[in-house]
Amino acid sequence: HDPCVLPRAVPIVEAMAAMTLLDYYLLAKSH
Repeated sequence: HDPCVLPRAVPIVEAMAAMTLLDYYLLAKSH
């Protein structure tokens, strides 16, 4: 495994999680 992959993947995973949480928040707020 390439050790350089992890630091690059962490911000991507965090961004995906943030977008998902924001999506759920907006859906809950609009209803």
